[in-house]
Order: sequence, then structure tokens, then C-alpha cells
Amino acid sequence: MKKLIIILLAATLCGSTARAAKYAGEFLELGVGARGIAMGGAMAAHTFDGSSFYWNPAGMGYVSGIQATGMYADLWNGLANFSSMGVTLPVTGSVFAVNFVRLGIPDIETHPNYDATVAAILARPPSQRYVIVNGDTTFVNSVQEYLLATGAAPSSLFTDTESALFFTFAKYNQFNLDLGWSYFTMPVELPIGANVKLINSKLGEASGSGIGVDGGAQLRLPLDEIVDEHWKAKFSYGVVVKDITRTEVDWGEGVKDAVPLNFYSSIALRAEDARTQ
Repeated sequence: MKKLIIILLAATLCGSTARAAKYAGEFLELGVGARGIAMGGAMAAHTFDGSSFYWNPAGMGYVSGIQATGMYADLWNGLANFSSMGVTLPVTGSVFAVNFVRLGIPDIETHPNYDATVAAILARPPSQRYVIVNGDTTFVNSVQEYLLATGAAPSSLFTDTESALFFTFAKYNQFNLDLGWSYFTMPVELPIGANVKLINSKLGEASGSGIGVDGGAQLRLPLDEIVDEHWKAKFSYGVVVKDITRTEVDWGEGVKDAVPLNFYSSIALRAEDARTQ
């Protein structure tokens, strides 16, 4: 698993100018908050607290008081650590928030290219194609056998750090929709929200940065007034567009990773009024 992750990280650095790297910004797909991670994509319609900046910034519109949120998780048996922290502040009918997300992978091994070393060993007569490690003699016929014999000791270690700073704005909107017949009007909740995020990546001595924008909206309808008075629940539809601006992480010297636009939506039923929580 560790070698696989190193390969994936290295893939983000290899490529040409302004190309879409498969794993660019991938650390932002890990999720924030135990509840949100468990529910996955359903949170686009169901989020209403300080973690909404990640799932759907429109959900921030339901926050009615100051909130501080945070999490920390060890991933892949301690191979990496993921954390987030932030504060949400309602101001004059709107909601503002600042959140920081970070993924860290320490002690990634650096190994030299063993091909030349093994090629020199294979150029010897068959009886001399061996290495001696701690007094043990092992005959070598491939790079894999050489690595097993020598223990593949790393020449150095480096760290990968991926982080993003989110600035979120959200607005809660509520109005009555006149359907044009009899006296029936439909109460509608329509919060909207947007993120501006600053992304920073550091892989060994290389570093890159970029700016991205996310947008989202939710639509909530009371089923007891639309369908039947016994349906004490709200129907909610949420839609999110991440990286609207096709976020680019600039590594310098003309090398850029483009984070692809991501669109998703979901529906949910909620028995309580989210704005009261």
C-alpha cells in the first residue's frame, strides 16, 4: 500500500503544461466529519452545519450561531494523517466561514535506480553474480532479487503535505411560492453558498499552489403542506459544482495540474427543521 501511494503522489508531478492530472486535488475527496463521511454524497442535500463547506456550501446558510468544528484521523494504519478545523460566523443575515484541511504523509522513502547496479552484476560470469550482505551470499538474477538481498534500504526520506484553506459565504433564503390557483402557496427554502479555496501542495522539495471556486444550492419543501399533514418531513434537493474555474495547481516552470470540474446532487427527507439545530 505504501508503494502504491508513493506512485500516486509521484504521478501528480509528472506531466506537461496545464494538463489534467488524474490525482490532482485528490486529498479533498477524503471527506470531513464522521457523519458526513458515513452518508457520502447524500450530504449535498442533507448538510446544515459547520462541515457544510466541504459537502455543500449552501448548507452553511442554516447555521444560526457561531460554530467551531474540527477532526483528526489516522489513515491507512498510520501511514497518513488527515485533519480539518474551522469556524463559522453568521453576520447580518449571511454566514461566513473559514476552514483549513490538511493531509500529511511523513517518511516517504527515496530509493536510487538499481538498474545500473544489477546490470553490472549480471555482466559478471554466472559464478560471480552474487552480493554479500552481513556475511550472507545471495546470487542475483534480477532487480527484485537484489532488493530482497540488500533489504532495499532507502537513501533518504521526504514528506508529502496537501492543504487547502476555504473561505465560505452562504445565504439562507425563504419565500412563499404562489402556484396560481385557489389560495395555495408553497413555502420554499433556498439557501445558496460558495467557496473560494486556496490549495497548497508540497512533495519533497517541490511545491505547487492554486485557487479554486465551488458553488452549491439546496431546495427544501415541507411535505406536510404539499402532500399530507401527517408527513412531518421536509424534502430536500442539493446540488454542488466543485472547481467551477477548473482549478490549476501551478508547480512552476510551466508545469500545472488541472483539477477537473465535479458535479453531483442528491435528495433527502428530514423529519426536523434543520434551521432550529
